[in-house]
Amino acid sequence: MDKLSRRSNLSHIELMKTIDRLPPALGDAYHSIEMVDVIGNIARRYKLNHEEEWELLGIVYDVILGLLPPPAVETEIKNRVRLEPEEAGFVSGELDAFIFNHIRSALNKIYGLEKASKEAEAKSLPDKNTADPYRESIE
Repeated sequence: MDKLSRRSNLSHIELMKTIDRLPPALGDAYHSIEMVDVIGNIARRYKLNHEEEWELLGIVYDVILGLLPPPAVETEIKNRVRLEPEEAGFVSGELDAFIFNHIRSALNKIYGLEKASKEAEAKSLPDKNTADPYRESIE
C-alpha cells in the first residue's frame, strides 16, 4: 500500500502517540472524512487506481503528522504516484488548495515555517516609504 510512507517507519504505538499529540486543527484534519472525499475526487479526476489513491492519502497523512514537509509533496507524488510531472504539479496544487491551506498555520508551527512564512509575506508587501500608485490622486 504505502510504498514510501514515512508512517511505516513508526511502530503502531509511536504512530498512535504522534496522532494523539497533534494540535486540534491537525487532529481534525487527520480524522476528516471530507479530506478523504477530496482525495477521492482528485484520484477520479486524474484517473488514479486504488493503490495510487492510497499513496496520495498516505502523502497527506505524512504531512499532517509532521513527517513530510509541505514543500516536498510534489516530489513525493512524482515518486509514489504514476503521473506526468505536470500532472503531479497540478495534484500538489489541488492538495494545497483544498487541504493544506485550511490547516496552514498549524502546519507552519509543526515544520517551523511560521517565521519563514511571515518573512516571505513581509517581502511581498510594498515598502511603506514607496507611494502606492493606486492611491494617488487622479489629477
